[in-house]
Amino acid sequence: MTYSNGKVYALDKKRGDIVELTEDLKNMRYVCKHGEAPYETIMPLTFDVLNDTVYVVDLGTK
Repeated sequence: MTYSNGKVYALDKKRGDIVELTEDLKNMRYVCKHGEAPYETIMPLTFDVLNDTVYVVDLGTK
């Protein structure tokens, strides 16, 4: 979990997705979901946020 630019980002390793929450935790948006498409994650290990980009280390992609 990390905080950046007024938003909270959380990785759920079991589900394989990353969500973005507002500071008040009332609104949620998926950054990426679990799946095999190029924009999805298979086995996300960790992530970081820099400016408006979320970088993900995904052990499931080749």
